[in-house]
Amino acid sequence: MKPPNRPDRDRHVPASTINPDAGDYPITADPGERAASTAATRRTWEAYPYYYRRYGERGWRFSLSDSGWIATLCSLPPTAVPAKVQWLQRLLATRGMPSYLLERHLVALTEEFGKRSPDEAARYAVLAMGARMLLDERLRVVDAQTFDSAAQAFDDEVRSMPDAVPAMGVVLASAVIDGVLRVAPEKFAFDWALDEARFGPAWRATVERFRTEFGAKLTRPTTN
Repeated sequence: MKPPNRPDRDRHVPASTINPDAGDYPITADPGERAASTAATRRTWEAYPYYYRRYGERGWRFSLSDSGWIATLCSLPPTAVPAKVQWLQRLLATRGMPSYLLERHLVALTEEFGKRSPDEAARYAVLAMGARMLLDERLRVVDAQTFDSAAQAFDDEVRSMPDAVPAMGVVLASAVIDGVLRVAPEKFAFDWALDEARFGPAWRATVERFRTEFGAKLTRPTTN
Protein backbone atom coordinates (compact mmCIF):
# COMPACT_ATOMS: atom_id res chain seq x y z
CA MET A 1 0.00 0.00 0.00
CA LYS A 2 1.26 3.46 -0.85
CA PRO A 3 1.93 5.43 2.34
CA PRO A 4 0.00 8.66 2.80
CA ASN A 5 1.80 11.93 2.21
CA ARG A 6 3.43 13.32 5.31
CA PRO A 7 1.59 16.36 6.67
CA ASP A 8 4.53 18.65 5.83
CA ARG A 9 4.90 17.34 2.29
CA ASP A 10 2.79 20.15 0.85
CA ARG A 11 3.80 22.79 3.39
CA HIS A 12 6.03 25.65 2.34
CA VAL A 13 8.40 28.03 4.11
CA PRO A 14 10.04 31.22 2.80
CA ALA A 15 13.24 30.75 0.82
CA SER A 16 14.96 33.15 3.21
CA THR A 17 14.90 30.45 5.88
CA ILE A 18 17.80 28.73 4.11
CA ASN A 19 19.14 31.62 2.00
CA PRO A 20 19.11 35.05 3.65
CA ASP A 21 19.73 36.69 0.26
CA ALA A 22 16.60 35.15 -1.26
CA GLY A 23 13.13 36.61 -1.05
CA ASP A 24 10.01 35.11 0.45
CA TYR A 25 9.12 32.82 -2.43
CA PRO A 26 7.99 29.39 -1.21
CA ILE A 27 10.25 26.38 -0.86
CA THR A 28 9.47 22.92 0.42
CA ALA A 29 9.25 22.45 4.17
CA ASP A 30 9.61 18.67 3.92
CA PRO A 31 12.91 17.49 5.51
CA GLY A 32 13.31 14.61 3.07
CA GLU A 33 12.83 16.87 0.06
CA ARG A 34 15.22 19.42 1.54
CA ALA A 35 17.86 16.71 1.97
CA ALA A 36 17.28 15.45 -1.58
CA SER A 37 17.55 19.01 -2.91
CA THR A 38 20.90 19.45 -1.19
CA ALA A 39 22.18 16.13 -2.54
CA ALA A 40 21.09 17.00 -6.08
CA THR A 41 22.68 20.44 -5.84
CA ARG A 42 25.94 18.90 -4.67
CA ARG A 43 25.86 16.51 -7.63
CA THR A 44 25.37 19.23 -10.21
CA TRP A 45 27.94 21.54 -8.67
CA GLU A 46 30.50 18.73 -8.67
CA ALA A 47 29.67 17.85 -12.28
CA TYR A 48 29.90 21.47 -13.50
CA PRO A 49 32.63 23.47 -11.70
CA TYR A 50 31.42 26.54 -13.61
CA TYR A 51 28.88 27.06 -10.84
CA TYR A 52 31.46 27.62 -8.13
CA ARG A 53 33.97 29.39 -10.34
CA ARG A 54 31.42 31.97 -11.36
CA TYR A 55 28.95 32.19 -8.48
CA GLY A 56 30.82 31.07 -5.36
CA GLU A 57 29.18 30.58 -1.98
CA ARG A 58 26.34 32.97 -2.74
CA GLY A 59 25.49 30.93 -5.81
CA TRP A 60 25.46 27.75 -3.73
CA ARG A 61 22.86 29.26 -1.39
CA PHE A 62 20.67 30.27 -4.32
CA SER A 63 20.98 26.80 -5.82
CA LEU A 64 19.64 25.36 -2.57
CA SER A 65 16.73 27.79 -2.35
CA ASP A 66 15.92 27.42 -6.07
CA SER A 67 15.92 23.64 -5.65
CA GLY A 68 13.56 24.00 -2.71
CA TRP A 69 11.22 25.99 -4.95
CA ILE A 70 11.46 23.37 -7.69
CA ALA A 71 10.31 20.77 -5.16
CA THR A 72 7.06 22.68 -4.70
CA LEU A 73 6.22 22.06 -8.36
CA CYS A 74 5.61 18.42 -7.50
CA SER A 75 2.40 19.47 -5.73
CA LEU A 76 0.99 21.11 -8.87
CA PRO A 77 -1.11 19.50 -11.59
CA PRO A 78 1.30 18.15 -14.24
CA THR A 79 -0.16 20.49 -16.85
CA ALA A 80 0.95 23.50 -14.79
CA VAL A 81 4.60 22.45 -14.53
CA PRO A 82 5.96 23.17 -18.05
CA ALA A 83 5.24 26.91 -17.79
CA LYS A 84 6.96 27.05 -14.39
CA VAL A 85 10.03 25.24 -15.73
CA GLN A 86 10.19 27.56 -18.74
CA TRP A 87 9.97 30.59 -16.47
CA LEU A 88 12.89 29.32 -14.38
CA GLN A 89 14.79 28.32 -17.52
CA ARG A 90 14.68 31.89 -18.84
CA LEU A 91 15.42 33.44 -15.45
CA LEU A 92 18.52 31.30 -14.93
CA ALA A 93 19.72 31.73 -18.52
CA THR A 94 19.72 35.51 -18.10
CA ARG A 95 21.94 34.99 -15.07
CA GLY A 96 24.46 32.99 -17.05
CA MET A 97 23.16 29.46 -16.41
CA PRO A 98 22.14 27.97 -19.78
CA SER A 99 19.27 25.53 -20.11
CA TYR A 100 21.41 22.39 -20.15
CA LEU A 101 22.38 23.02 -16.53
CA LEU A 102 18.73 23.18 -15.45
CA GLU A 103 17.96 20.09 -17.53
CA ARG A 104 20.64 18.06 -15.73
CA HIS A 105 19.65 19.46 -12.35
CA LEU A 106 16.05 18.37 -12.85
CA VAL A 107 17.32 14.87 -13.62
CA ALA A 108 19.43 14.89 -10.44
CA LEU A 109 16.48 16.12 -8.37
CA THR A 110 14.21 13.42 -9.77
CA GLU A 111 16.74 10.74 -8.88
CA GLU A 112 17.49 12.07 -5.40
CA PHE A 113 13.80 12.47 -4.53
CA GLY A 114 13.18 8.96 -5.81
CA LYS A 115 15.93 7.50 -3.61
CA ARG A 116 14.33 8.94 -0.50
CA SER A 117 10.69 8.27 -1.40
CA PRO A 118 10.61 5.39 -3.90
CA ASP A 119 6.91 4.80 -3.26
CA GLU A 120 6.09 8.29 -4.49
CA ALA A 121 7.87 8.25 -7.83
CA ALA A 122 4.76 9.54 -9.57
CA ARG A 123 4.91 12.71 -7.47
CA TYR A 124 8.38 13.53 -8.77
CA ALA A 125 7.82 12.45 -12.36
CA VAL A 126 6.86 16.03 -13.27
CA LEU A 127 10.51 17.04 -12.80
CA ALA A 128 11.67 14.36 -15.22
CA MET A 129 9.00 15.66 -17.59
CA GLY A 130 10.49 19.13 -17.28
CA ALA A 131 13.97 17.80 -18.02
CA ARG A 132 12.65 15.98 -21.08
CA MET A 133 10.98 19.17 -22.30
CA LEU A 134 14.32 21.01 -22.15
CA LEU A 135 16.07 18.12 -23.90
CA ASP A 136 13.47 18.11 -26.67
CA GLU A 137 14.02 21.85 -27.17
CA ARG A 138 17.76 21.26 -27.54
CA LEU A 139 17.24 18.41 -30.00
CA ARG A 140 15.23 20.75 -32.22
CA VAL A 141 18.44 22.46 -33.27
CA VAL A 142 21.23 19.88 -32.76
CA ASP A 143 21.42 16.13 -32.33
CA ALA A 144 22.79 14.69 -29.09
CA GLN A 145 25.95 13.26 -30.64
CA THR A 146 26.95 16.59 -32.20
CA PHE A 147 26.27 18.40 -28.93
CA ASP A 148 28.27 15.93 -26.85
CA SER A 149 31.20 15.63 -29.22
CA ALA A 150 31.54 19.40 -29.69
CA ALA A 151 31.46 20.01 -25.94
CA GLN A 152 34.00 17.25 -25.31
CA ALA A 153 36.31 18.56 -28.04
CA PHE A 154 36.29 21.98 -26.39
CA ASP A 155 37.09 20.51 -22.99
CA ASP A 156 39.92 18.44 -24.44
CA GLU A 157 41.42 21.48 -26.15
CA VAL A 158 41.46 23.72 -23.08
CA ARG A 159 42.32 21.09 -20.50
CA SER A 160 45.95 22.14 -20.10
CA MET A 161 45.28 25.89 -20.13
CA PRO A 162 45.78 27.83 -16.89
CA ASP A 163 42.48 28.35 -15.04
CA ALA A 164 40.52 26.17 -17.50
CA VAL A 165 37.03 25.33 -16.24
CA PRO A 166 36.27 21.58 -16.48
CA ALA A 167 33.07 20.57 -18.29
CA MET A 168 32.71 24.07 -19.72
CA GLY A 169 31.93 22.77 -23.20
CA VAL A 170 28.32 21.93 -22.41
CA VAL A 171 27.81 25.33 -20.79
CA LEU A 172 29.00 27.18 -23.89
CA ALA A 173 27.16 24.88 -26.28
CA SER A 174 23.93 25.31 -24.35
CA ALA A 175 24.36 29.09 -24.30
CA VAL A 176 24.63 29.13 -28.10
CA ILE A 177 21.51 26.96 -28.34
CA ASP A 178 19.61 29.23 -25.95
CA GLY A 179 20.45 32.15 -28.22
CA VAL A 180 19.17 30.34 -31.30
CA LEU A 181 15.97 29.29 -29.50
CA ARG A 182 15.55 32.82 -28.07
CA VAL A 183 15.53 31.55 -24.52
CA ALA A 184 18.15 34.18 -23.64
CA PRO A 185 21.00 35.89 -25.48
CA GLU A 186 24.17 33.80 -25.34
CA LYS A 187 26.15 36.78 -24.05
CA PHE A 188 24.99 36.08 -20.47
CA ALA A 189 27.33 33.09 -20.36
CA PHE A 190 29.88 34.18 -22.95
CA ASP A 191 30.67 37.60 -21.49
CA TRP A 192 32.12 35.88 -18.43
CA ALA A 193 33.84 33.15 -20.46
CA LEU A 194 35.45 35.71 -22.77
CA ASP A 195 37.03 37.77 -20.00
CA GLU A 196 40.67 37.70 -21.10
CA ALA A 197 41.84 39.09 -17.79
CA ARG A 198 40.39 36.02 -16.09
CA PHE A 199 41.48 33.33 -18.55
CA GLY A 200 44.08 34.68 -20.94
CA PRO A 201 44.19 35.07 -24.74
CA ALA A 202 44.49 31.38 -25.65
CA TRP A 203 41.30 30.49 -23.76
CA ARG A 204 39.47 33.49 -25.21
CA ALA A 205 40.45 32.56 -28.77
CA THR A 206 39.27 28.98 -28.23
CA VAL A 207 35.95 30.14 -26.83
CA GLU A 208 35.42 32.52 -29.75
CA ARG A 209 36.20 29.79 -32.26
CA PHE A 210 33.89 27.34 -30.51
CA ARG A 211 31.09 29.89 -30.53
CA THR A 212 31.37 30.34 -34.29
CA GLU A 213 31.97 26.71 -35.27
CA PHE A 214 29.32 25.22 -33.01
CA GLY A 215 26.80 27.85 -34.00
CA ALA A 216 27.30 26.87 -37.64
CA LYS A 217 26.19 23.31 -36.82
CA LEU A 218 22.80 24.31 -35.47
CA THR A 219 19.51 24.18 -37.31
CA ARG A 220 17.69 27.49 -37.03
CA PRO A 221 14.03 26.86 -36.19
CA THR A 222 11.58 28.30 -38.65
CA THR A 223 9.09 30.90 -37.48
CA ASN A 224 5.54 31.24 -38.71
